[in-house]
Amino acid sequence: MNKKPLRINAVNLLDDGHRLEFTIEIDAKIYPIYFYSKDARFIKSTEALIATALLPAMRLNANIEIEGEISQSFSSCLSDIQSIYQQWNPHLKMAEISFEKINIRKHQIEKSSRVASFFSGGIDAYYTFLKNQKKIDDIIFIRGFDIPLNNDFLIGSSSKQIRGIGVEFNKRVIEVETNVRSFLQQFSSLQMYYGAVLASISHMLSDEFGKIYIGSHDTYGKLTTTYGSHPVLDPLWSSENMEIIHDGCEASRLEKTRFVSNSEFALNNLRVCFANSQSVLNCGVCEKCLRTMLGLLAVGSIEKCGSFENPIAVKNIKQIFLNPYKRASYSDILFELEKESKNRKICYEISKLLNRPHFVRTNIGLLKNYMKREKYRFPNVYDMLRK
Repeated sequence: MNKKPLRINAVNLLDDGHRLEFTIEIDAKIYPIYFYSKDARFIKSTEALIATALLPAMRLNANIEIEGEISQSFSSCLSDIQSIYQQWNPHLKMAEISFEKINIRKHQIEKSSRVASFFSGGIDAYYTFLKNQKKIDDIIFIRGFDIPLNNDFLIGSSSKQIRGIGVEFNKRVIEVETNVRSFLQQFSSLQMYYGAVLASISHMLSDEFGKIYIGSHDTYGKLTTTYGSHPVLDPLWSSENMEIIHDGCEASRLEKTRFVSNSEFALNNLRVCFANSQSVLNCGVCEKCLRTMLGLLAVGSIEKCGSFENPIAVKNIKQIFLNPYKRASYSDILFELEKESKNRKICYEISKLLNRPHFVRTNIGLLKNYMKREKYRFPNVYDMLRK
C-alpha cells in the first residue's frame, strides 16, 4: 500500500528574515503556517520544517516530501525519534522522508556561541532559567502556543511580564508568534507535539543560537511519562550547529518551587495558568494554579507570592481532576504540609484527592455531568461526587 504524500511547499523568508512562511499540503488540503519575530531573524531550516510535519505524517501514515539541505546527525536520529513516538502511541506509523531532493549536509557549519532558554513564566521555566542564568543570554517566549492567538489580553499581559523579566535579569527577550497550533491540534495533542515545535523554532533560530534549553516537566524517576518534551527525545532533535538540552529532571516540582522561591521577583511574576482567562494571568482555580499555590504553601512561600489574587479555597481542591502523572506532586505537597501539622483542612482534601479510586480520579468531570443527568438512577453515587 502506497503511503500518501505530505508536501512542504512555498517556503519563504519575508521581512528581512523576521517572518518565515510555508505550506503543508496533504489530502488536497493546504495549511498555511507562519512564524514571526520582530526580535530575531529566522533561517530556512529543513530540520525545522520536518520537526513541524513529522507527527502529522505519522498520524496520517504519510511520507514527507521536501526540498533542501539537512544535517547528517539530525537525519540519522529521525528513526529513533519516531520509534519513541510509537512507543507512546502505537497507532502512529513510521513516516519516510523523501531524500531525493534533499542534500545531506556533512560539512560543519559555524555554531553560534549564544545560548537561549524557552520561557513561559512557570515554575519549570523559572527553575531552568535561574539555575543557568549565567550561561543564558536570551529567553524565548512563544505567542500562540499555550495561549491562543485570539486571547489578546493574556498574550499582551504575558508579553509585558516577560519583557519585565528581561529587564530585571538583563536578558534579551525574543518573542515568536506562530499559528502552528491550529494545524497541529488537528492531528495530535499539545502534550504530544509541543516538544517538536520547540525543536522547530530552535532550528529556525540556529543562526542566532548554538544551544537552547527546554525546562523539564518531570524527574528522572518518571521517564515513562509520555510528554512530547522528554530528556531522551529532546536531544535527538539536535544538529551539528544546534544543541537542544532538556534541563531540570534532577528536581521534583516541589524542589523546583522551593528553589524558585528564593527569587522575590519570580514569586511576583509567575504565569502558570492554562485556563487562558480573558482578565487575569492566573485564575487561581484551575488544577495548574492550585498545584502551584499548594506547592508554594508547602515550602512556606505562599504569603510572599504576589502572582495570585485570591487565597487557596478548600472547595476548589475538591474539584481538581487529578491526572495520574501529577499524583507525585500532590503526594510531595501532602508530605511537606503534614510535617508542619498545619492546614489540616487542606491536607484532608489532598488526602481525599489522592485516595479516590483511579477511575473516579481521572474521569470525575465526565462522571459529574453524567450523574447530574441520571441522578434519579444513581442517587448515592451522585451524592458522593457532590461532596
